[in-house]
Amino acid sequence: MALSTRRPTLPRRRRRGARGLRTELGRFWSVQQLALVLLSAAGVALFIVGLQGVSGWTTDPAVWLLAVVPVLLVRVADSAWPLAYWGVLLYLWVLAVPAASFSWWSVLGGTGLILSHAATALSASAPPAADFPATVLRAWLTRTVLALAAAGAVAGTIHLVAGRVS
Repeated sequence: MALSTRRPTLPRRRRRGARGLRTELGRFWSVQQLALVLLSAAGVALFIVGLQGVSGWTTDPAVWLLAVVPVLLVRVADSAWPLAYWGVLLYLWVLAVPAASFSWWSVLGGTGLILSHAATALSASAPPAADFPATVLRAWLTRTVLALAAAGAVAGTIHLVAGRVS
C-alpha cells in the first residue's frame, strides 16, 4: 500500500454570508456545531429526567444547571473534560439509584447518555467553524440510531430476564 504524497488542503476561509455565530473572542462557530452543542445539552437533560424517574427523588432545581455544562465545555470538547463531566453524572446515578434495580427510566437516561456522547464526539472531530457534509451527518445519524436501538434491545432483554429471575 503506497502512501499518498498529496498535501492536505487547508480549509477555505469563511465566506461573508456564512451562517453561524462569532464569539467575543473572534472565533466563528457554524450552525451545525452549535446544534450539536444543544443536542448534547438535551442529552444531559434526558439523563437527569431518567435519573429522577428511576431514583424517585425530586431534584433540587440546581441539578438542572448540569444541563448547561455542555454549553460551557464546548471550547474544550476535544479534551478529557467531557469524559470527567460524564464521570460525575454517572457517579451521581450510582449514588441515587438503588442497587440491582431496573426501570424503564433507565432507558431514558441511557438515551440521554448516547445522544450527548454522540453529539460531543462529532463536534470534537472538526474545528468549530466546520460544516459537515451530508454523508457524514447521515453516517453519524445512522450509527446513533443503531446505538439507541441496541440499547433498547438490551433493556428489553434485561426486563425479560429480570422478570424470570427472582
